[in-house]
Amino acid sequence: MTMPNLLPVPVRVCESELLNCQVGEIDSSVHDYLGARGIRMLEADDIWHKSILNTFKNVDLTQFIVVFPMVTSAAEIRRIRKRWGKNAMRIGVTVETPAAAIRIDELLEVVEYVQIGLNDLTQYTMAWNRDLPNEERLPSDRIVGPVEDLIASVVDACSDANIPYTLGLDLRPSFTIAKQLLGLGVQSLSCAALLTKYWREAFDATL
Repeated sequence: MTMPNLLPVPVRVCESELLNCQVGEIDSSVHDYLGARGIRMLEADDIWHKSILNTFKNVDLTQFIVVFPMVTSAAEIRRIRKRWGKNAMRIGVTVETPAAAIRIDELLEVVEYVQIGLNDLTQYTMAWNRDLPNEERLPSDRIVGPVEDLIASVVDACSDANIPYTLGLDLRPSFTIAKQLLGLGVQSLSCAALLTKYWREAFDATL
């Protein structure tokens, strides 16, 4: 699949404690670690929603893809599109919840770009905090089987629908993981700039 030259703009919503410092108090009903993340914040408090709109008010959104994190359903994207109205934009999502991966076909009906968020997808699938070492649930040298299955289904669905995708990760470059990703059909990777050279070498060595 040919990947077009895209310029995605991540809209990464911070956690509720930091958000309070930036735009004031938010609805106490979402003062929960999971509930207060990602696209949900735009529906939880109008102050934050307006601040996002203000950020893009002088931007030609037709030249960008706005990428929303922590999406779990196509309904969330439909609500955002309806609410933004005349502020039409190209929308992408990060697939970092099992719900998004399982319902990827539905999401592909309403988005134009997908980024697979390997780190969060792994910790939510395996129900384990990635900050706590555990070689069984979150091994450092490979992608665990259940997450492999989810990645494969997303990659296949995006390829079939001709929707561009990338897999984002911040893991240490690894020949083993590079071989796994190639076996899953992953053709596009995003990572920290300093790691680009080393991931390229890892992929080249497995070809």
